[in-house]
Amino acid sequence: MGKVLLFALLLLAASACSQTETVVYIGEGEHWSGVYTLEYSNGAGGASEETFSTEALDIRYKGEREELADVAEITYGYELTNSAWRRTYTFDGESTLDDRELSMSQTALGAGPDTDLETITVFMEWDDEEERFELERQ
Repeated sequence: MGKVLLFALLLLAASACSQTETVVYIGEGEHWSGVYTLEYSNGAGGASEETFSTEALDIRYKGEREELADVAEITYGYELTNSAWRRTYTFDGESTLDDRELSMSQTALGAGPDTDLETITVFMEWDDEEERFELERQ
């Protein structure tokens, strides 16, 4: 019990010494719009020098939901200067894209993404169509 309490106190002290920032990118293409949110915390010389980040990409189809009813698979993601992230959804005929929205997020401990980017490229692939568009830093 004492070790758990000591660990919790060290974790609290480390988080108290960090600086947290949130960066948001927004943009749209012809068929899709998106918001990418990056929240990161840089260690400030306390118990940890690590960077902790949470990335989230929320995509919305701009048309009517019925237009996606026959789509069997959607692949989407984004590209940064030092990484790319991709996810594929396959629909089985019974499940569909509810509310025209797709989301993905990840949390990481380490160097973190490039926080100085002015734009992020998003790509969407569905049926025989492909769309790329830029999200701009707000």
